This record gives sequence, C-alpha cells and structure tokens, in this order.
Amino acid sequence: MRASPAARLRASLPAYARWARLASNASIERREFPHTSSLEESPTPSLTRAVAAEIFRLPTVLFPSQALTLCVARRDAPPPAAPNFTLSREAALAAWKEHGGHIAVLGPGGTHVGVDARVDIDETHSPPDVAHAAGARRLRLVRTSPAPPGAPLRTGVFEPIHDQVLSERRVERLLAEADDARTLLARGLQAGHLSLESSVRDEELGPPNWPPSAHPLHEQEQQMPDDPAALSLWLAARLPLTTSLRVTLLSCCCALKRMQNVVDGLRLLNEPHRLRFGHRFRLIVSTPATDNCSTVGAQAREMPRYVVGEALPPYTSWTDENSFPHG
Repeated sequence: MRASPAARLRASLPAYARWARLASNASIERREFPHTSSLEESPTPSLTRAVAAEIFRLPTVLFPSQALTLCVARRDAPPPAAPNFTLSREAALAAWKEHGGHIAVLGPGGTHVGVDARVDIDETHSPPDVAHAAGARRLRLVRTSPAPPGAPLRTGVFEPIHDQVLSERRVERLLAEADDARTLLARGLQAGHLSLESSVRDEELGPPNWPPSAHPLHEQEQQMPDDPAALSLWLAARLPLTTSLRVTLLSCCCALKRMQNVVDGLRLLNEPHRLRFGHRFRLIVSTPATDNCSTVGAQAREMPRYVVGEALPPYTSWTDENSFPHG
C-alpha cells in the first residue's frame, strides 16, 4: 500500500519532536525522479560527520520540525508569483540524484546556518508544481564548492549543530524556563499582545503560493512540543522576531540560553513599554500607517504590531557618551 506524503515527511523530521516519529514502512514513487522503494535506500545523512548538500536560500529562517511548501518551476511555465519560494525542477532532480532528495535550507544573505530538509514531490497526491519539505536537523555551512556549469544550485559541505549536554542543575533551570514560556505565551495570546505565525508565512514575505493547509504536516506542526529544547526552537519559529534574531536562536548550541532568550522576548512582547531588556533586545513597532495618519479614522482602532529584534550596538546611538558624528 502506498504511503501518504505526510508519512514520508515524518521520516525526515527530528526524533525529539513529539509528533514526528519515523515511518518505517513509508515508500516513495515518483514519475521523473529516481526510483526509491523505501526510505532506507535514501536515509538521512549521518548526524555526526560532515555532509554535502545543495544550498537553497530563503528570505526567512526555517527551523526543525517546520513545514515548508515550495513551487516547482517548469521551463515552459510563466514566472512564479513568489520566486523566493520556488525550486527549479532541475534542482529537485539533482537533489534526488546526488543527495537522496535532501537540500540545505539557509536564510538570506551570508547566513551560514540552516536546516536539512528533504524535498518530496508526488504528483499523485499533490499538484504537479508543488513540493513539500520539513525542517530536520540543524546544519552549519563549512565551505562551498564551485558550481559546475549549468548546475541549478551550489553545493556546500555542512556539519551538524548539536546542543551542549547540560548539567542536572541546568536541566532544572531549563524546565523552569519552559514553564515560564508556556505561561507567558498563554497570557500574551489571551491579551492580544502577540500571535503565533510560522516564519515562512511572515506578512513581509507576501502572500504564499499555497495555503498552509496544503502541507501534509500542517496540523501536526501546530502542536507545541513537550521537550524544552524543541519548544525553544518551536517558539523561535513562530514568535514575531527579526530574521537576524531567529538566525541567532537557530545557531545557539545551549538549549538553556536559547530558552532564556525566548522567554525574555515573550516578556518584552507582553510588556512592550518596559525597557528591562533594552541592552539585549529592542522592539520594532509597525503601525497601520507610516504617514503619521494612523490615528485618523478607522485605522485608529488597529493595534500596532511589535517585533522583537536584537539590540543595536552602542555606537549607533548619538546620545551615547562615546559616540561622535564625525568619528
């Protein structure tokens, strides 16, 4: 019996996620892609050694256990509406031919951290121009390889990112911080101070090519994990944070530090007028209008949107005693 896309995608998700369990009997059949009878024939690369993968950059940050839907571009198709979330068919074919369908999804610009994701194209269960993926383990880019002529994507060598082993006392602190995070999250959602939205569906990225429900794991990824380390990444992928702060959280190797930063961000979102964390974080306020007319008419009833970012360095402030406009 043929497995559903959700069953195949679950096989590529991290083992620590509560809702992601390895589908041992999942099978894959593709029309244009190399035949693979079972997941064991294209396993997830080793978790301890460096691996090679094609580099696919997004304008945002993808986290472990996070669903991602991409458009697969055809040569004769018109330009896609969301080119940043489009994977060429040649790149998908190369990923399956060289790396078992795995690609390394990195953030924008010079970001060197990302996640491993396996692209699943199944024209039987999904439209022919849609590919589904799910973030798996975290990766750090070690070096890039020169792209051969005509290659759809550049290849890089990556090493896995592992969390440090915490002492028993630090584990207790991590569990306490996780409880604080759940309490602050519930308080913020009830008061309307914040909302949870996947980083791949930020409003700044424009309308998605496909609704979130199109992904086979849409319902499962909404479930909050019990594991505190996984919870810190789950919240970092959904709280209103800047891209740079998300990159910092994704690359953090200490689950306790990562959770403390998430909790501090939640406190700042719940009490935006307090400057308790001004030396570490800053609030970026987005009002309904940018022409100083947001208090006029119906727009006055709309609430501003708060986004947490990393604090600016001291030299960017002209009021700092050590700063001078002309150096």
